[in-house]
Amino acid sequence: MQVGDLVMLSAYGKRLKSNDSVNPTEMGIIIKQIAKGAFLVKWPSQPIGWWTPTHYRNELRYAK
Repeated sequence: MQVGDLVMLSAYGKRLKSNDSVNPTEMGIIIKQIAKGAFLVKWPSQPIGWWTPTHYRNELRYAK
């Protein structure tokens, strides 16, 4: 995964309570890679200027 890829939550990511604010059917875009396997994702339902939590590779999958 790299900056600019469209992603969705994986099955594992949907089960995490920390991702409750993200709609499971939403597509987001990776805006920054923090470390190997850690990304900042901008979700459409997220207001502009809000803090974006870190998502790890196993929480995300490529959007179809």
